[in-house]
Amino acid sequence: MADVLRRFDLGQGALYPVRVLEYDRETPVEGNYFHINFGNVKEAFLPEMSPTAQRRHDGIDIWKRIVPAKNDEMAVRGTALTGPDIWIDPRFYNAFFLRGCLVQALKAAKLTRGLWLSRCRVIKDH
Repeated sequence: MADVLRRFDLGQGALYPVRVLEYDRETPVEGNYFHINFGNVKEAFLPEMSPTAQRRHDGIDIWKRIVPAKNDEMAVRGTALTGPDIWIDPRFYNAFFLRGCLVQALKAAKLTRGLWLSRCRVIKDH
């Protein structure tokens, strides 16, 4: 996955190598592992146009999605199409957003399993 991510605009985000150890906390696990720092914030999520989005807590403007969400149940502003290809939204809990070009590359590399991806509608004039 790191190889695919490096081909895209990570903006202020970055991949950092991490050392993974066996349960004994001494024996290294073979392979290369990375932690991602998302680093990018876009305020693009449109809860009023996302019918299945739910507030995480009553009265607080933090949202979550139903997992698994269906394609086009969530909406984002057109500004989501500019800037970095991966980001978080401060109003959306425990999720990250990917631009379509990055999603297509991850799919081509068969790396989307377990990511719970769903397509967002882009509202360009909002």
